Amino acid sequence: MENKAGRFKVLFVCTGNTCRSPMAAGLMKKLLLETDFDGIEVGSAGTGALNGWPAAPHALEVTKNWGIDISAHRSRALDREIVEQADLILCMAAEHDRAARQLSASSGRKSYLLASYPQKSEETPLARIEDPMGGDLEVYEKAFMKIDEHLRRIFGDLLERAREPEEGR
Repeated sequence: MENKAGRFKVLFVCTGNTCRSPMAAGLMKKLLLETDFDGIEVGSAGTGALNGWPAAPHALEVTKNWGIDISAHRSRALDREIVEQADLILCMAAEHDRAARQLSASSGRKSYLLASYPQKSEETPLARIEDPMGGDLEVYEKAFMKIDEHLRRIFGDLLERAREPEEGR
């Protein structure tokens, strides 16, 4: 995530940073374009990612079908610096939340499961967004639809948080 002073930084985290988190970041960017609000910076990373890989072909196809272009995406490994730069970390599963917390003590107050945000709850089957890696296009569509459902549910809250003064975040 490029560090632009004053902007609220949202980080999406999954495992390989080639499926779920780039789809979530692409959708978030699209929603932001529709609101004309530029106070949020969006990024993604993976707990087991290798740097520089493109998004998975099915992730590219699903997002393209929704008018979202993630073709420029390149994977990044989650590290301490990325975690500490983020104002909000939205994880696809509990293991991603745990990894963020292990990298930085400060992440405990800002790391959530996307599907249960704003609650700090343990993962349940409903709070996990399953990894579509290795699945067919339908599996990717299912994952994208779950991401879409939860992002749209919390989008207003994210805008409110981003509009708060930087020291109040």
